[in-house]
Amino acid sequence: MTDLQFYSAVVGLLLPLGTAIVMQRHWSSNLKAMVHAVLAFIAALVLTYTEGNLDGDHLRQLFMAFLIVFVPSLATYLGFWKPNGVAPTIEDATSANKTEPVA
Repeated sequence: MTDLQFYSAVVGLLLPLGTAIVMQRHWSSNLKAMVHAVLAFIAALVLTYTEGNLDGDHLRQLFMAFLIVFVPSLATYLGFWKPNGVAPTIEDATSANKTEPVA
Protein backbone atom coordinates (compact mmCIF):
# COMPACT_ATOMS: atom_id res chain seq x y z
CA MET A 1 0.00 0.00 0.00
CA THR A 2 1.40 3.38 -0.98
CA ASP A 3 1.19 6.53 1.12
CA LEU A 4 -1.37 7.95 -1.31
CA GLN A 5 -3.60 4.91 -0.89
CA PHE A 6 -3.28 4.98 2.90
CA TYR A 7 -4.08 8.69 3.20
CA SER A 8 -6.95 8.32 0.73
CA ALA A 9 -8.49 5.58 2.89
CA VAL A 10 -8.13 7.69 6.05
CA VAL A 11 -9.74 10.68 4.35
CA GLY A 12 -12.49 8.38 3.05
CA LEU A 13 -13.30 7.28 6.60
CA LEU A 14 -13.57 10.86 7.85
CA LEU A 15 -15.03 12.59 4.78
CA PRO A 16 -18.68 11.99 5.78
CA LEU A 17 -18.18 14.28 8.77
CA GLY A 18 -16.92 17.08 6.53
CA THR A 19 -19.63 16.38 4.01
CA ALA A 20 -22.28 16.62 6.73
CA ILE A 21 -21.17 20.20 7.41
CA VAL A 22 -21.82 21.15 3.78
CA MET A 23 -25.06 19.19 3.34
CA GLN A 24 -28.42 20.85 3.89
CA ARG A 25 -31.42 18.92 5.23
CA HIS A 26 -33.76 20.14 2.50
CA TRP A 27 -31.57 18.92 -0.37
CA SER A 28 -32.72 15.88 -2.34
CA SER A 29 -30.79 12.65 -1.94
CA ASN A 30 -29.61 12.93 -5.57
CA LEU A 31 -28.10 16.36 -4.90
CA LYS A 32 -26.50 15.09 -1.69
CA ALA A 33 -24.93 12.17 -3.59
CA MET A 34 -23.54 14.50 -6.26
CA VAL A 35 -22.10 16.88 -3.66
CA HIS A 36 -20.53 13.95 -1.84
CA ALA A 37 -18.92 12.70 -5.07
CA VAL A 38 -17.57 16.18 -5.86
CA LEU A 39 -16.11 16.54 -2.36
CA ALA A 40 -14.52 13.08 -2.66
CA PHE A 41 -12.98 14.10 -5.99
CA ILE A 42 -11.64 17.35 -4.52
CA ALA A 43 -10.13 15.41 -1.61
CA ALA A 44 -8.52 12.95 -4.04
CA LEU A 45 -7.21 15.84 -6.13
CA VAL A 46 -5.61 17.48 -3.09
CA LEU A 47 -4.12 14.19 -1.89
CA THR A 48 -2.72 13.35 -5.31
CA TYR A 49 -1.27 16.84 -5.70
CA THR A 50 0.40 16.79 -2.27
CA GLU A 51 1.99 13.43 -3.09
CA GLY A 52 3.43 14.95 -6.29
CA ASN A 53 1.49 12.59 -8.55
CA LEU A 54 -0.66 15.08 -10.41
CA ASP A 55 0.55 15.22 -13.98
CA GLY A 56 -0.43 13.64 -17.28
CA ASP A 57 1.37 10.38 -16.52
CA HIS A 58 -0.33 9.90 -13.18
CA LEU A 59 -4.04 10.36 -13.89
CA ARG A 60 -4.43 6.73 -12.90
CA GLN A 61 -3.22 7.74 -9.43
CA LEU A 62 -5.93 10.41 -9.25
CA PHE A 63 -8.64 7.97 -10.28
CA MET A 64 -7.40 5.37 -7.78
CA ALA A 65 -7.30 7.98 -4.99
CA PHE A 66 -10.86 9.04 -5.87
CA LEU A 67 -12.14 5.47 -5.62
CA ILE A 68 -10.27 4.88 -2.35
CA VAL A 69 -11.77 8.06 -0.88
CA PHE A 70 -15.29 7.68 -2.32
CA VAL A 71 -16.11 4.03 -1.60
CA PRO A 72 -15.07 3.98 2.10
CA SER A 73 -16.73 7.33 2.66
CA LEU A 74 -20.06 5.97 1.38
CA ALA A 75 -19.66 2.77 3.37
CA THR A 76 -18.81 4.52 6.63
CA TYR A 77 -21.58 7.08 6.14
CA LEU A 78 -24.25 4.45 5.53
CA GLY A 79 -22.86 1.88 7.96
CA PHE A 80 -21.59 3.99 10.85
CA TRP A 81 -22.00 7.79 10.81
CA LYS A 82 -25.67 7.87 9.74
CA PRO A 83 -27.03 4.99 11.90
CA ASN A 84 -25.27 6.38 14.98
CA GLY A 85 -26.81 9.79 14.32
CA VAL A 86 -23.49 11.65 14.13
CA ALA A 87 -23.73 12.84 10.51
CA PRO A 88 -27.45 13.75 10.70
CA THR A 89 -26.80 15.75 13.88
CA ILE A 90 -24.03 17.70 12.16
CA GLU A 91 -26.28 18.19 9.12
CA ASP A 92 -29.12 19.49 11.30
CA ALA A 93 -26.82 21.86 13.19
CA THR A 94 -25.34 23.37 10.02
CA SER A 95 -28.47 23.53 7.84
CA ALA A 96 -29.62 27.02 6.92
CA ASN A 97 -33.19 25.83 6.35
CA LYS A 98 -34.53 24.08 9.44
CA THR A 99 -37.47 22.38 7.67
CA GLU A 100 -37.99 18.65 7.38
CA PRO A 101 -35.70 16.78 4.92
CA VAL A 102 -37.00 15.95 1.46
CA ALA A 103 -35.57 12.41 1.28
